[in-house]
Order: sequence, then C-alpha cells, then structure tokens
Amino acid sequence: RPDWLGEFLDALLPSATGSAPSPDLHVLDAITYHVYPGYGRSENLPALLLQPGFLDFSHAVMEEHRRAQQSTAAGLQAELWIGETGAAWASGAAGVCNGFVSGFWWLDQLGAAAASGHGAMCRQTFVGGNYSLLDQLNGFRPNPDWWSAYLWRQLVGMYQLAVTQVMPYMGDFKPKVRAYMACARPTAPGYRRGAVTLIYINQDASEEQAISMYQQDRLTIRDATLSRSREPGDPTDPARAPGGEWGPTPPPFPNLPRLEFVLSAPQLQSRDIFLNGRLMELDAIGKLPALQGRAGVSAHFVVPPSSYGFAVYPDAAAPACL
Repeated sequence: RPDWLGEFLDALLPSATGSAPSPDLHVLDAITYHVYPGYGRSENLPALLLQPGFLDFSHAVMEEHRRAQQSTAAGLQAELWIGETGAAWASGAAGVCNGFVSGFWWLDQLGAAAASGHGAMCRQTFVGGNYSLLDQLNGFRPNPDWWSAYLWRQLVGMYQLAVTQVMPYMGDFKPKVRAYMACARPTAPGYRRGAVTLIYINQDASEEQAISMYQQDRLTIRDATLSRSREPGDPTDPARAPGGEWGPTPPPFPNLPRLEFVLSAPQLQSRDIFLNGRLMELDAIGKLPALQGRAGVSAHFVVPPSSYGFAVYPDAAAPACL
C-alpha cells in the first residue's frame, strides 16, 4: 500500500541515524512493488484487456507509488521499480496472459512505467504459470509478450519523450488509441542520432486508425553543443545550415521516412504473433529471426484493428536524442 510505503520511507532515515537525516547519507537503492491489474480466474479478463480503463488502473497504481517515493528523503535517493507484474494474479489465465491479447496491457505498462521514471519492471514470469513469457509445455517456445519485450529491447532507448493525443479538431477523441515515444535504441534498424521510436496501442477491434504525428516545438542546437560528441565527417551528422546553427528544421513527421513494426494475431487469444504479417518464431536451431521493419508509404501511420507495435523515425533529429 502506498500509504504504508510513505510511512516506512519517512521513518527510514531518522531510524537509521537517530537524529535528523544528513543529506549525504545514502540508505536506499531501490523501491519495489507489485502490479496485477486483473484476476486470473475472471471470465471477463479478455474483454477487460481491450478497455482503456483497465490499462489506466496500472497508471494509477504507479502514480500513487511515485508520489510516496517523491515525498520522502529516503525515497528520493532510490530508483522506483515494479518488482513483479502480470496482467492478472492467481497464476494468470491460459490463452489470455500468455496470449496476444495480453500485449495491450504489457506494452502500455512498459511505456507508462518508463515515462513515469521507473528504473526497471520485472515480469511474472519468465517460465511458469499462465503468464509465462516462454511456453514450458512446448519446448520453451516464446509467447507473444516475449516477442513484444524483445522488440522493445531492440527499438526503444533509455530516454522518454512527451507525446499526447491532442484535442480533436475533427471527429472524436480516441480513448482506445494511445502512444508513447522514446529515443531510438542504437540497435534499431535504420538508427541514426536523433532517431525516435513510437510505441502505439490500438484496442479498437473494428476500425483501423491513422496516427498523425507532429512536433509541438523545435529547438535550435548550435554546432559547438554537438562538437564534443561527434567526430568531424561523421556520416550520421545531419546537414547544417549556414551560420553554424543546426538545421534546417526537419520536415514534419508525416514527411519523415519511418520503419513500421506492426504486431497482430489471427485471434486475440492466439499464442502466435505476427510482425508485419510474418509469424514470429525461432528457426530450427533456435536462432532469432532478422528484425525487419516495413517502410511507411503514407503520410499517416495507419494501424490495423486490435494491434500494437512500433515505428522508428530515423531522421527525426529529436534534440533530446542527439
């Protein structure tokens, strides 16, 4: 409970010193807690995973613990971790917590935890139970959430960027569509400095969605700021405008090339997952498939119903990622 955590943290430094805490005294490295938004024996769990409110419950739990951490001197010293988590407790639900439908919660909580400053999130479980990342009854074949985690690890970097769904100028707000953004990881296909990765979730089971990205603001970065981290003639160095300023300003997101990584399944409770229409599986000797994105060909990133995934923008030149 966050209130108990706050009381414990508030008492921790005084109890360690017997007097007012010294700002130089370090007593705590990490704070961990568990998050299980669902109940594994609930017949409603598959439908709940497609509801925005179900995903938002994890957000509320994370925010309560973040406030408890931030409100005390001991908490401010420590990283905040989710030390154990699954879509549902009671060992999860077969075909749900180890099926494709779990990925709507899984990617959303990964994105929300990273965006709220969590240092780590530990999945329950790697092997065992109905929420296992590997199928222990089928030669340890990866389940869908394992593949999502693998793509996250290859495409998403350590620095999170703010992204919001703007107030609609036409049509309605889309509560079943949400997104996160981060600096791209150097292992991402097409990576160059300044690249960003979009993480998207479309819970709408009946309609595809067109995601239109744009920058709310741009920063001007001068050569002197970057010369310490970039060698002369570096091929990843974007063009510079006359006068020594970083430019020209990159074109809007709809005009930027992107690599799409769309995850889908024939049925929501399927144990199979497809990347851009291709089944994700290990080869005969257990080797991972090559990670290949699909080049975006339209101004909007159009995503299918009941899908989630990523898009890498190699030429975004995001100032925070340079």
